[in-house]
Amino acid sequence: GKSTYSHVLPSLISICSTLSFKSPFVLPFGKEKEADMAKKNYGKGLFSDHLLFVKVLDDYKDKINYSCRGDLSQWLGKYYLSGKTLEM
Repeated sequence: GKSTYSHVLPSLISICSTLSFKSPFVLPFGKEKEADMAKKNYGKGLFSDHLLFVKVLDDYKDKINYSCRGDLSQWLGKYYLSGKTLEM
């Protein structure tokens, strides 16, 4: 029969994919504190960077599928995320 854990497979795949790539978060010179604070706020309530990366990837997929390009750019900038890294 179908595994009772099949619902976690997409998240597990997302976590594994982040292990082979660099972090989607960027630290622009002179804005390190702002970028770190944005990352902490985005991951509030999560218990690891791996879970944060799953959230980022899920939200990114939603943004590219259901938002206009301007919304995606604004979201990337607000949370100091690299669109190039997330495209991989």
